[in-house]
Amino acid sequence: MVLDGAIFDGEGDRIPPDGLTTDNNTFNLFTKAGVDITEDQRLQVSYNFFQNDFASDFMSDPIVLGIPGEQDAEALRVGPITFDDSPSQTIHNVNLTYRHQDLLGAELRTQAYFRKTDLTQIPGDIRNLFPMGTPPFLPVISQTNLDSLEVGGRFQLDTPITDRFKILWGANLSYEENEQFFNSLDPVDFDLNRRARIIGTATQSPFYTVRTIGAFSQLTWDAVDQLSLTGGIRYENIRLSVDDYAASPCANFGIAPPAQIQG
Repeated sequence: MVLDGAIFDGEGDRIPPDGLTTDNNTFNLFTKAGVDITEDQRLQVSYNFFQNDFASDFMSDPIVLGIPGEQDAEALRVGPITFDDSPSQTIHNVNLTYRHQDLLGAELRTQAYFRKTDLTQIPGDIRNLFPMGTPPFLPVISQTNLDSLEVGGRFQLDTPITDRFKILWGANLSYEENEQFFNSLDPVDFDLNRRARIIGTATQSPFYTVRTIGAFSQLTWDAVDQLSLTGGIRYENIRLSVDDYAASPCANFGIAPPAQIQG
């Protein structure tokens, strides 16, 4: 476990935490195991776990947003905060590979993988952007969230044709899910009790899925010992799917309520 400390600028002022690289408790685990099935075959699996928990009594001072012109961010000590959804980042990464170095004279490589990321950011306060009052549809204090999932696989076969010709061919497929949203926090509870209590959610980017299927082929010709020519072709089909959703409340710069978008 690693504790990432605060960062200060050249004048000795504390830089506000960003929720990812400073004021964090970080835990990282990596493990890998493999087995040689035969002299030509190997199966290997690896797993990486990363956990990043935010731990700070500071946040970016919202008063800076109300000062005209370009301003440097300032750190504001707010003390311990009680969270409904604690700021953190969790990543799971699983990778499985199989290699056969002599499959009917060809070399086969395959891979399957799984990645999942869950991220909840530190609170941000935008009330000082609106001196006449924050529009009611905007989350005045909020946390950004990201949920991301990807699974996929690929294989490739390196096949010699003659002593001077060989073809590398294969295919890949993947499936992704992604969504970003805001946790809208109760400003009164936050100011009085330093509690980040969730009172609603809003869209940052809608839930969507991506399906990808690809195939490729590459031919290599060793014309002479000093010259090798390579050419190839790749086909890829990408399908994006998104349901109906409400746009981000920030999409119109806070001027109008979020529109309903047809997926």
